[in-house]
Amino acid sequence: MDNKITKQRLFDFFSYEWIAIIIVAVVAMIFWELVYTIGAVRLTPGQQFKYYYDYSIDSSSTSPLMNILIKDGDGNSVFSYDVLEFKTESLNKDFPQVLEARVGIQEGDFIITDCIDYTKQEGADENTEKTIRLKQLVDTYKGYAYTELYKDAVKYLESFLPDGVAFNGEISFDKLSKDKIEQVFRQRMAKDNRFRAEEQIVNGIALEEKRIEKLCKEVVDFGKLLSLAEEYPELFYNYTKYEQSHALTTDQKLKEQYKGAIELEKEKGRENAPYALCVSALKGGQGKTDPTTYFKIAGKSTADGVAIMVFDFHNEQPHLQYEVISAINQIVRQCSTLLDN
Repeated sequence: MDNKITKQRLFDFFSYEWIAIIIVAVVAMIFWELVYTIGAVRLTPGQQFKYYYDYSIDSSSTSPLMNILIKDGDGNSVFSYDVLEFKTESLNKDFPQVLEARVGIQEGDFIITDCIDYTKQEGADENTEKTIRLKQLVDTYKGYAYTELYKDAVKYLESFLPDGVAFNGEISFDKLSKDKIEQVFRQRMAKDNRFRAEEQIVNGIALEEKRIEKLCKEVVDFGKLLSLAEEYPELFYNYTKYEQSHALTTDQKLKEQYKGAIELEKEKGRENAPYALCVSALKGGQGKTDPTTYFKIAGKSTADGVAIMVFDFHNEQPHLQYEVISAINQIVRQCSTLLDN
């Protein structure tokens, strides 16, 4: 039999079989895409750390800020092993629906925004914008009071105490149950492809213990930061949620609803609560970085009016919500001596 490959035979083959070749190629691509998808690690909201530059903020300092949030001054990771993706995004005032969509899928940990009251600026008149952006974000996008963030973090760590042991106000890794840490780790990582074999699980438990130990230290420092509010009243922006929405709406039905929501906030102890860190209060100096290196209002040269608000997704990411505490602490350590021993 003459099986010799010739140009004519190749031409004839491709003339009649090209559709089959395309089909085979497409099937092969779909097959490998499925293999990749099945084998890939599914990231939860907490495993994706993301922060936003609001449209009023100068985002030219993206790289310097990202650098200090990835590694601290000693070269150690700011976040735990379980934060697998780290990114930022600048918002555009012409597309307000972008943030709404992101928050709707629990995408975001904090936002750098402004807390400027333009009605008190020079030249203000009856046409001046009355909305304070930070208050708008708190009312609309799950703003997390720093005091509530701290309480929830303490409650989370308290869940690792041995049975029958009550929390006495002291946060210490040594008092926690390693058995409980292992048990919770095995439960929450049951479907994680990184931890299938027992050897991988054992290594993961060691990483989890380090995560919890670091969180204990970060929560202690965060509590210290909050305790400085009386001494440094300019450190936090205090607000009662929904007050601005109540004041600005002309819809009487909505006004009544906001009034009820405000009363509920007060009942829960969140009246005039700290909802943002005012970065201009971090003065730099003594070997620290001036906050203007990382934070400025667009078109301005200082950090005045810049604030950092945290998003509240602790129900959707109960284990990794508190990674944001490490980020806030890192910014404070980088730009001030407030948390220095």
